[in-house]
Amino acid sequence: MHESLPDIPEGQLVKKLLADPYWRARLFGLAGFPRDPVVRDEVDLAGVPGGVKGEVDVLLCRPGRPDLAVAVEVKRIKFDAWDIERGSPKKLHGIGKAYEQANRDAGVGFAQVYLYVIVVVDSRELNIGKKQSYEGLSNDHRGLVRRALPLVGLDARVGLFEVELAQTVDNPPLWPSTWGGELRRNAQPTIQTPELTEWVTRKMG
Repeated sequence: MHESLPDIPEGQLVKKLLADPYWRARLFGLAGFPRDPVVRDEVDLAGVPGGVKGEVDVLLCRPGRPDLAVAVEVKRIKFDAWDIERGSPKKLHGIGKAYEQANRDAGVGFAQVYLYVIVVVDSRELNIGKKQSYEGLSNDHRGLVRRALPLVGLDARVGLFEVELAQTVDNPPLWPSTWGGELRRNAQPTIQTPELTEWVTRKMG
Protein backbone atom coordinates (compact mmCIF):
# COMPACT_ATOMS: atom_id res chain seq x y z
CA MET A 1 0.00 0.00 0.00
CA HIS A 2 2.88 2.37 0.72
CA GLU A 3 5.51 4.05 -1.43
CA SER A 4 8.79 2.19 -1.81
CA LEU A 5 11.71 3.68 0.10
CA PRO A 6 14.16 3.27 -2.83
CA ASP A 7 11.78 5.29 -5.04
CA ILE A 8 12.39 8.47 -3.04
CA PRO A 9 14.89 10.62 -5.01
CA GLU A 10 18.18 11.29 -3.26
CA GLY A 11 17.57 15.01 -2.68
CA GLN A 12 14.10 14.40 -1.27
CA LEU A 13 15.45 11.63 0.96
CA VAL A 14 17.99 14.02 2.47
CA LYS A 15 15.28 16.63 3.07
CA LYS A 16 13.02 14.06 4.78
CA LEU A 17 15.84 12.85 7.02
CA LEU A 18 16.73 16.39 8.06
CA ALA A 19 13.10 17.37 8.67
CA ASP A 20 12.35 14.39 10.92
CA PRO A 21 13.71 14.89 14.49
CA TYR A 22 14.13 11.11 14.92
CA TRP A 23 16.38 10.66 11.88
CA ARG A 24 18.09 14.01 12.18
CA ALA A 25 19.28 13.19 15.70
CA ARG A 26 20.49 9.71 14.78
CA LEU A 27 22.17 10.41 11.47
CA PHE A 28 23.43 13.96 11.93
CA GLY A 29 24.38 13.74 15.58
CA LEU A 30 27.73 11.99 15.37
CA ALA A 31 30.42 12.79 17.92
CA GLY A 32 31.96 16.11 16.97
CA PHE A 33 28.80 17.38 15.27
CA PRO A 34 27.26 20.54 16.76
CA ARG A 35 24.14 20.16 18.87
CA ASP A 36 21.02 21.99 17.61
CA PRO A 37 22.87 23.20 14.51
CA VAL A 38 21.88 25.55 11.75
CA VAL A 39 21.41 23.27 8.73
CA ARG A 40 21.20 23.91 4.99
CA ASP A 41 20.87 21.36 2.20
CA GLU A 42 21.82 21.60 -1.48
CA VAL A 43 24.22 24.48 -0.78
CA ASP A 44 25.61 26.02 -3.97
CA LEU A 45 29.38 26.44 -3.80
CA ALA A 46 29.30 29.57 -5.95
CA GLY A 47 31.69 32.15 -4.54
CA VAL A 48 33.50 29.74 -2.23
CA PRO A 49 37.26 30.44 -1.85
CA GLY A 50 39.14 28.45 -4.47
CA GLY A 51 36.43 28.86 -7.07
CA VAL A 52 35.24 25.24 -7.18
CA LYS A 53 31.77 24.47 -8.51
CA GLY A 54 28.98 22.17 -7.42
CA GLU A 55 26.84 21.69 -4.32
CA VAL A 56 27.28 20.47 -0.78
CA ASP A 57 24.44 18.11 0.09
CA VAL A 58 24.31 19.17 3.75
CA LEU A 59 26.11 22.02 5.49
CA LEU A 60 25.73 22.55 9.22
CA CYS A 61 27.31 24.47 12.06
CA ARG A 62 26.56 25.56 15.59
CA PRO A 63 24.83 28.95 15.81
CA GLY A 64 27.49 31.62 16.02
CA ARG A 65 30.31 29.23 15.02
CA PRO A 66 30.54 29.27 11.21
CA ASP A 67 34.25 28.56 11.65
CA LEU A 68 33.32 24.98 12.62
CA ALA A 69 31.25 24.05 9.57
CA VAL A 70 30.58 20.40 8.75
CA ALA A 71 30.07 19.49 5.08
CA VAL A 72 28.32 16.21 4.28
CA GLU A 73 28.07 14.57 0.87
CA VAL A 74 25.36 11.90 0.54
CA LYS A 75 25.36 8.94 -1.83
CA ARG A 76 22.26 6.72 -1.99
CA ILE A 77 22.46 3.05 -3.03
CA LYS A 78 19.15 1.35 -3.82
CA PHE A 79 18.04 -2.24 -3.22
CA ASP A 80 14.48 -3.17 -4.19
CA ALA A 81 13.18 -6.75 -4.25
CA TRP A 82 14.55 -7.37 -7.75
CA ASP A 83 17.99 -5.98 -6.83
CA ILE A 84 18.12 -8.23 -3.77
CA GLU A 85 17.24 -11.29 -5.85
CA ARG A 86 19.88 -10.63 -8.50
CA GLY A 87 22.43 -9.25 -6.02
CA SER A 88 23.16 -6.09 -7.98
CA PRO A 89 22.09 -2.78 -6.41
CA LYS A 90 21.31 0.42 -8.26
CA LYS A 91 23.59 3.46 -8.04
CA LEU A 92 26.64 1.51 -6.89
CA HIS A 93 28.48 2.73 -9.98
CA GLY A 94 28.22 6.33 -8.77
CA ILE A 95 30.48 5.86 -5.77
CA GLY A 96 33.46 7.32 -7.62
CA LYS A 97 31.69 10.64 -8.16
CA ALA A 98 30.70 10.75 -4.48
CA TYR A 99 34.35 10.28 -3.52
CA GLU A 100 35.33 13.13 -5.83
CA GLN A 101 32.74 15.44 -4.25
CA ALA A 102 33.84 14.62 -0.70
CA ASN A 103 37.50 15.11 -1.65
CA ARG A 104 36.57 18.45 -3.24
CA ASP A 105 34.96 19.58 0.04
CA ALA A 106 38.10 18.60 1.93
CA GLY A 107 40.11 20.69 -0.53
CA VAL A 108 37.82 23.68 0.07
CA GLY A 109 38.82 23.43 3.73
CA PHE A 110 35.61 22.92 5.72
CA ALA A 111 36.33 22.18 9.38
CA GLN A 112 34.94 18.66 8.98
CA VAL A 113 33.92 16.69 5.90
CA TYR A 114 31.90 13.46 5.76
CA LEU A 115 30.71 11.11 3.06
CA TYR A 116 27.43 9.39 3.96
CA VAL A 117 26.62 6.28 1.95
CA ILE A 118 22.96 5.51 2.61
CA VAL A 119 21.76 2.09 1.48
CA VAL A 120 17.96 2.09 1.10
CA VAL A 121 16.30 -1.34 1.03
CA ASP A 122 12.76 -2.45 0.18
CA SER A 123 12.49 -6.09 1.29
CA ARG A 124 8.71 -6.15 1.80
CA GLU A 125 8.02 -8.63 -0.99
CA LEU A 126 10.68 -11.03 0.26
CA ASN A 127 9.27 -10.92 3.79
CA ILE A 128 5.65 -11.72 2.85
CA GLY A 129 4.47 -14.72 4.86
CA LYS A 130 7.32 -14.50 7.36
CA LYS A 131 5.85 -13.76 10.77
CA GLN A 132 7.33 -10.60 12.26
CA SER A 133 10.20 -10.67 9.78
CA TYR A 134 12.43 -7.60 9.70
CA GLU A 135 15.01 -8.96 7.30
CA GLY A 136 16.78 -6.39 5.18
CA LEU A 137 20.04 -7.10 3.39
CA SER A 138 21.91 -10.35 3.73
CA ASN A 139 25.55 -10.42 4.83
CA ASP A 140 26.51 -11.14 1.22
CA HIS A 141 24.77 -7.99 0.02
CA ARG A 142 26.36 -5.93 2.78
CA GLY A 143 29.73 -7.33 1.81
CA LEU A 144 29.11 -6.24 -1.79
CA VAL A 145 28.50 -2.68 -0.65
CA ARG A 146 31.48 -2.75 1.72
CA ARG A 147 33.85 -3.83 -1.06
CA ALA A 148 32.65 -0.89 -3.16
CA LEU A 149 33.64 1.54 -0.39
CA PRO A 150 37.40 1.32 0.09
CA LEU A 151 39.02 3.98 2.24
CA VAL A 152 41.75 4.18 -0.38
CA GLY A 153 40.87 7.01 -2.73
CA LEU A 154 39.08 9.03 -0.08
CA ASP A 155 40.97 12.03 1.28
CA ALA A 156 42.41 11.19 4.71
CA ARG A 157 40.44 14.06 6.27
CA VAL A 158 37.07 12.74 5.08
CA GLY A 159 34.96 10.66 7.45
CA LEU A 160 32.90 7.76 6.06
CA PHE A 161 29.52 6.80 7.51
CA GLU A 162 27.70 3.79 6.06
CA VAL A 163 23.97 3.61 6.82
CA GLU A 164 21.31 1.01 5.97
CA LEU A 165 17.63 2.01 6.01
CA ALA A 166 15.32 -0.94 5.40
CA GLN A 167 11.60 -0.95 4.65
CA THR A 168 10.89 -4.51 5.76
CA VAL A 169 7.11 -4.40 6.28
CA ASP A 170 4.38 -2.40 4.57
CA ASN A 171 4.75 0.77 6.60
CA PRO A 172 5.44 4.23 5.15
CA PRO A 173 9.06 4.87 4.09
CA LEU A 174 11.34 5.90 6.95
CA TRP A 175 8.94 4.53 9.52
CA PRO A 176 11.25 3.80 12.47
CA SER A 177 11.84 0.08 12.08
CA THR A 178 15.04 -1.38 10.75
CA TRP A 179 18.22 0.62 10.37
CA GLY A 180 21.88 0.41 11.19
CA GLY A 181 24.95 2.56 10.81
CA GLU A 182 28.67 1.98 10.87
CA LEU A 183 31.09 4.85 11.22
CA ARG A 184 33.92 3.55 9.07
CA ARG A 185 36.17 6.53 9.78
CA ASN A 186 35.91 9.79 11.72
CA ALA A 187 36.56 13.05 9.92
CA GLN A 188 39.82 14.77 10.77
CA PRO A 189 39.08 18.40 11.79
CA THR A 190 41.01 21.31 10.37
CA ILE A 191 41.07 25.07 10.94
CA GLN A 192 38.99 26.98 8.40
CA THR A 193 40.36 30.08 6.74
CA PRO A 194 38.70 33.41 7.60
CA GLU A 195 37.61 33.71 3.96
CA LEU A 196 35.80 30.36 4.04
CA THR A 197 34.23 31.18 7.41
CA GLU A 198 32.88 34.42 5.97
CA TRP A 199 31.38 32.48 3.04
CA VAL A 200 29.77 29.99 5.45
CA THR A 201 28.31 32.89 7.45
CA ARG A 202 26.58 34.24 4.35
CA LYS A 203 25.26 30.83 3.32
CA MET A 204 23.91 29.99 6.76
CA GLY A 205 22.09 33.30 7.00
